[in-house]
Order: sequence, then C-alpha cells, then structure tokens
Amino acid sequence: MADAHRESLAQLLASDIAFECRTTVQWHDWTLASLRDLALSLSALSVAHYAIQVARPQQCLDEVYTQAVRTAPTAAELNDVVDCLRPAFQRLELREVSGAPLRLPGILSKY
Repeated sequence: MADAHRESLAQLLASDIAFECRTTVQWHDWTLASLRDLALSLSALSVAHYAIQVARPQQCLDEVYTQAVRTAPTAAELNDVVDCLRPAFQRLELREVSGAPLRLPGILSKY
C-alpha cells in the first residue's frame, strides 16, 4: 500500500466517519495472492468493512483489459480466498463493479 493511501486510511480510521474500503479486481493486474495480501494488510490496520469488486471486461475502455486473462482464478478459487478472509473483517462483500452481487457458483455475499 502506498504511503499516501496508508495516511488517508489512518485519518479515516481515526475519525468517526463510517466507511468501506473497496478493491476493484482486474485480473490483468491482480492475482489471488496479491488480493489476499492487500486484504490482510487492510485487516491488520483495523479496516472493518471491505468489498472486493470483480471488474467486468466488457466495460473497460482499454482494449487490453477487454481480453480474457488465462491466469484468472476460477470462481471456486476466488470463493476459497474470500471464505478464508471473512473472519478478518466485520463485513466482507464480493460484488460486481455495478454493486450487484457477484453471480458465480458457490460465492455468497453477506454483511
């Protein structure tokens, strides 16, 4: 996490402002390991509410990001990571960029 992001997060955590941290995952830029590492670092900083949003390639303007990613995890692999991360947060939600629940077999979004 960049220093500026860490500082902004520290200010939010020190305030009385209700907030959620959100990561939009584009598999060209993320792996399950890097997503897990970020989530655990947010949890270690006392983030309580975290949302993981899976980007939809058809909405990307950069043509590179509209292409399928051979190394993208399966729904089951993503579900396994999310299930492992759930205890680290008061609320962990997996969603599409639109905010609607992700419709992949075996993945639940719960508050």
